[in-house]
Amino acid sequence: MKESAQANHAVHVIADGHDLHAGAAAVTHLSATGAYVTLGLVVGFLLAGGVLVAFGRSRVEGSFMRSWLAIALVGGLLIFAGASFQLDDTALRSSLLGGVVASAGAAAAFYFASKSADQARQDILNASLSNIAAPSLLGLSGSQVAASIAGSPLYLDASPTAVPDNWIAVSQSPQANQQTPTGSRIHVVFAGPVPDLNGMTRGAAEAKLASLNLQLVATPSEAAADSTAQPDQNPVPDSPPPTDMKVTARFQ
Repeated sequence: MKESAQANHAVHVIADGHDLHAGAAAVTHLSATGAYVTLGLVVGFLLAGGVLVAFGRSRVEGSFMRSWLAIALVGGLLIFAGASFQLDDTALRSSLLGGVVASAGAAAAFYFASKSADQARQDILNASLSNIAAPSLLGLSGSQVAASIAGSPLYLDASPTAVPDNWIAVSQSPQANQQTPTGSRIHVVFAGPVPDLNGMTRGAAEAKLASLNLQLVATPSEAAADSTAQPDQNPVPDSPPPTDMKVTARFQ
C-alpha cells in the first residue's frame, strides 16, 4: 500500500511537472479579431503616410518617391510583424520584429544619405556656375529691356516674342536682384499702353485689350457683348499697363 501510494505520488508529480512545462512553453497570440485590427491599423498608417508625403511634396518642389519608398520598406515589415502575432512561432515573430527595427534604421539612413547627395550635387553645380543679380526690367520698353539684357551674360525670353517699342515690361522672372546662374533666361512679359475704351462695345473692348496683351474686367460682369463702355475706366486712357494686366470698365 505504501509503495503504491508513493508510485501514485511520483506519477502525479511527473504529471504536474509536465503540466508546468507545457504551461511555460505556451505562447500567447492575438485573437483573429485583434490580428485584423492590428493589420488594419498598420495598413491605415501606411496609406496615411503616403497621403501626407504626397501632400507635403505637392507644396514643395521635388518628388515624393524617395520618401514613399522609405515608408513602404518599413511598412511592409510592419504588416508581417503584425501578422506574426497570430502565430505561435516565437522565433519567426522575433525575426520579423528585429527586421522592422533594422529596416527602420536602414530606411532612415537611405533617406538622409540620398537627401545629402542631392544637396551635394546642387552645391557642386552652384559652385561651378557663377551667379549674377538679375537686372530690374519692370517699366522699361522693349528696346530698353533688350539693351539691358545684352549687357549681361543672360538671355531674354520675351512674351510676346515681337514687342512693339511702346510696350512696357509688366513682369519678369527671376525677379530683380535675384541671384541667377550665368547663361540663364529671363522671362519678361510686355503689355501695351491702356487704350480709351469709351463708347466701345464689350466685344470690341475685349478685342482691343487682347491685342495689347491686356484683359478686360467688365462692370457689371454680366454686361452684354453689345453694351457700351462708359468714360470711367481704370486705369485711365494712355496710362502705362498695370502689372496685373487688367483694365476695369463699366458698361451699360
